[in-house]
Amino acid sequence: MMRNLSASIHDRLLIHFRPENTVFAAWLAFAMLVGAAAAVIHPILLGAFFVVVVIAPLSIAFPAQISAALLILSFGLVPFLPVDFRVFSELAAYAGLGVVVVRYLMGERDFLAILAPIKWPLFALCAAWLVALFIGYVQKHYAFAGADARRYMGLLAIPLLALVEHRRPGSAHRLAIGMAILAALMLVVQFGSGLRIFAGSKGFMEGGVGKGFEDVARGSAEGGNYLIVYALFYCFLSFALGALRRNRLWVVAGFSLFLVAIIAIFSRGIWAGVVGAALSLIIFSGRYRWSVFVSGIQVVCLLGVVVLATYPVAPRHYDSVYSRVVSIEEEGGRGTSLGSRFDENSQAVEAIARNPVLGLGHGGEYKRFALQVQRGFVNEASFVHNSYLWVALKLGVLGVIGFMGLVFVYLKFALSAFSERSAIEEKVRSLAAIGALVTLLVNGFTSPVWAQFSDLVAFSLLLVMLCGGAFRNNVESRPS
Repeated sequence: MMRNLSASIHDRLLIHFRPENTVFAAWLAFAMLVGAAAAVIHPILLGAFFVVVVIAPLSIAFPAQISAALLILSFGLVPFLPVDFRVFSELAAYAGLGVVVVRYLMGERDFLAILAPIKWPLFALCAAWLVALFIGYVQKHYAFAGADARRYMGLLAIPLLALVEHRRPGSAHRLAIGMAILAALMLVVQFGSGLRIFAGSKGFMEGGVGKGFEDVARGSAEGGNYLIVYALFYCFLSFALGALRRNRLWVVAGFSLFLVAIIAIFSRGIWAGVVGAALSLIIFSGRYRWSVFVSGIQVVCLLGVVVLATYPVAPRHYDSVYSRVVSIEEEGGRGTSLGSRFDENSQAVEAIARNPVLGLGHGGEYKRFALQVQRGFVNEASFVHNSYLWVALKLGVLGVIGFMGLVFVYLKFALSAFSERSAIEEKVRSLAAIGALVTLLVNGFTSPVWAQFSDLVAFSLLLVMLCGGAFRNNVESRPS
């Protein structure tokens, strides 16, 4: 087996790195330059030499594996390492973009057809990003301008994922399910054991759930949360619509895993989004509405039985969930997270009214700290716990248009999958993708999802999945 794997790697590398190949010549020249610099300047550059000589060829030959690495790093799915992986995930995004550029220069350009429907929203976002960079970094010299500018780098995953989806149709869906399983398993183990499983700054919330439940672990897969939601609805809809009939046991097991993982996140924004998504599926499911509704009732009844049967075994976990839900009644006052966010929202609206077209730029400082202190919170003057106000405040009208355009294309392709010629599997994926989008949009009222690297990576993955499916349907429907 190892011999076959070695031969496969050797053959795939030879395709791109033959002596007569321009890519090989450029890589060799650059490797020699970095190697020479490493020998005379500083030992640290030996690491760069290793990356150029070893990692670069592998990344160009194996873009799907680089895509998986990007997702793992973005969502912090590396266990037991208390490290913030933002830098590593950004480097993976840049490496992925480099793979796409090299492929493009080698003549592999058909994958760009997948991205044709979203080119104008992306252009609008790029223009808004550049304007915001000029205003915030060059003109205003905001302290957080550089950090804010890097928040949008998750969109760099789009071309790499499109390349992989074009070469291997269905790869985006498989990556989404694979990452969801990995993230869910880690969340469930962390929730049940209390051990620090997740890496990164948000993977393990110190102090647990709080309010007397500090020993109950609370975690987050960041953008991977939305892939868990996608996988949850994929399993539910596969059951409701009769897809995957031969794997019904696995579908039920998967649904249970993803449901517990969503509970383990302990994010009221995510929970509210999942409820909203479940209701939206009844609206968007068309002629399958009755099947979805009946299956939903069955699931609710089954969950009720499971809760009654298992509560004596793990009462503390159930009590912590209940406590987290009812704690919303205490929010809004001094020292509460919602109280702080109400002040943020009102001050952000005032700042947007003063700068409605171009916004304040990256790192735009709008917050008056006196009001925050009165509420019991002090945080940076540029952060907004609201995705919609964030975009309008920092990127202005162009940014709002760009993100609205991406959401429009996302919904358009998701809903177009309900034509008569679409396979049931495609319908299930599209509905599940709508559920993930609704969850993201709802959570956006209390979290800047449009300005968080990992959230944008997850959104990009599902968007490319839908664009790839629409592209293949258009090709198949053309008269030969």
